Amino acid sequence: MVAILAGPGTWPKRAGLMGRVASWLGGGNVVRIPWEDVDTVSAHVKLRKRAEELGLGRIDERLKRYLEKIPGADR
Repeated sequence: MVAILAGPGTWPKRAGLMGRVASWLGGGNVVRIPWEDVDTVSAHVKLRKRAEELGLGRIDERLKRYLEKIPGADR
């Protein structure tokens, strides 16, 4: 294993039509996380760097203003 691929550009292959729509909304970029930046792998993956340093979470910030308008989103 040399890297983990994450981000909206990976969603179409994993989630069909909804993945394609979400990828389009998210900008379609793929984030490549080098394996040397992975600390541990168990039920979740722990990284050695902060998500922001690796380019993760951009879509969250981009969609935040829309998601906050969904009733019950603040729970």
